[in-house]
Amino acid sequence: MEVIRPRLIIAFVFALAGVAGFSMATVDAPTPSIQSVIDLLLAQSATGLRTETVDTAKSGDPSQPVTGVLTCFMASTATIGQAIEQGVNLIITHEPTFYNHFDDPTDVVEDPVYLHKRELLDAHDIVVFRFHDHLHEMNPDPILQANVDALGWGKYQDKTNPHLCVLPAKPLAEVVTTVKSAWQIEDPVKVVGNPDMMVSRVGIVPGAYGGQAQIRFTQEGGYDLLIVGEVHEWETPEYFRDSSLAGKPRALIVTGHAVSESLGMAWLAQWLANQLEGVPVSFVATPDPFSFQ
Repeated sequence: MEVIRPRLIIAFVFALAGVAGFSMATVDAPTPSIQSVIDLLLAQSATGLRTETVDTAKSGDPSQPVTGVLTCFMASTATIGQAIEQGVNLIITHEPTFYNHFDDPTDVVEDPVYLHKRELLDAHDIVVFRFHDHLHEMNPDPILQANVDALGWGKYQDKTNPHLCVLPAKPLAEVVTTVKSAWQIEDPVKVVGNPDMMVSRVGIVPGAYGGQAQIRFTQEGGYDLLIVGEVHEWETPEYFRDSSLAGKPRALIVTGHAVSESLGMAWLAQWLANQLEGVPVSFVATPDPFSFQ
């Protein structure tokens, strides 16, 4: 099965890899263990190890030798199938595997959907490791920086607030086209705002921070356009819609959660390939779960 790789990731991976805060030490064991790969990842946090974190193994035995690594946004059943085809026994996922933030299977422990996924992992001795908290604590945050660099907006990025890019004023419709092209989005995106309104202070906040955080980021950054992955529809979009009626026009682009964080996970695959000599490493994209009728 073909491994899908965003075409732009190779262009900026090497520039990011040498940034301060990223250890360039490789895992030099002849056959490194999965745990040694996990330790390497956790060591990249610029703020040290968290005492409470979701960054743990969700399946399998990390002491076993690593046969290959697959990075992804989501360790879906389809992604696990690709890992099996590739002979990979370590999946590094950014988001949960078992349908909630803490991967607590209590509500699904007897559900055939959960059991099927768990049996696949167990039958093939696959370790799923979630790399979320400590990934975002790398400096720079690869998820954010990969998105900025794919857009070619590094020169507009604010030095004190990396989420802010101050662009030459452009119509919202033009920015939507730019984002869809740079992030390779083929499906429609959700937009709040007049397509003709001019935007300059653009905030990029990948993922799903939640409405209160997204609104707070907008207030603090003075954004007139916020680009996010996912929203609570009764919160952020309504704030942006009401902003225009309050005489403070703002625009919102909602790309989809997976799209907003996949370039960073593709970057991680390339970075790991440089660290793990002789270990196959690949990135597999997670398609949007929705179809558009």
